[in-house]
Amino acid sequence: HTRDDQIETVLHRLIRGAGRHGLGGIPERRGNVVRPLLGFAREELRDFLRARGVEWREDSSNEDLGYLRNRLRRRVIPAIEAELGAGALEHLPALASAWREEETYLDAEASRYGEFASIGPSTARRLNTRAVRTAPAALRSRIVRAWLAERTGRPATSFSRADSEAVLA
Repeated sequence: HTRDDQIETVLHRLIRGAGRHGLGGIPERRGNVVRPLLGFAREELRDFLRARGVEWREDSSNEDLGYLRNRLRRRVIPAIEAELGAGALEHLPALASAWREEETYLDAEASRYGEFASIGPSTARRLNTRAVRTAPAALRSRIVRAWLAERTGRPATSFSRADSEAVLA
């Protein structure tokens, strides 16, 4: 993945209405997967390869405008740059990085607060919704989604804000 992929990912997720987690884009590292090329533009890498006589393979699906990502790449991003100037979206990777850092912090705070708002043993913990309602607004949904994840085995990100609001109601 390149910086261009990061820009496309953040823009795609913004359009879909993703929260801070999704807007964090593509992480440089997730488990054993490392993406060392996120700091380079796609064309920079192609120039590097051309200068060394190295060929690369283009995925033919990248031409299919049936995919939103490809429409963003081929139509939307060029239109934004034509209107606002080349590099108008170059700040998105730095924003994504900041959002990932903030996401990590907010998750840690929600976890700490969630411990305070939990009742009973870890195998059958109940949630003190009154305590959750006193948490800062930025943490409430996270606390409930983490509790739901613990109870169901599903990832916290699979629960929506509406799910957490229903629990608190």
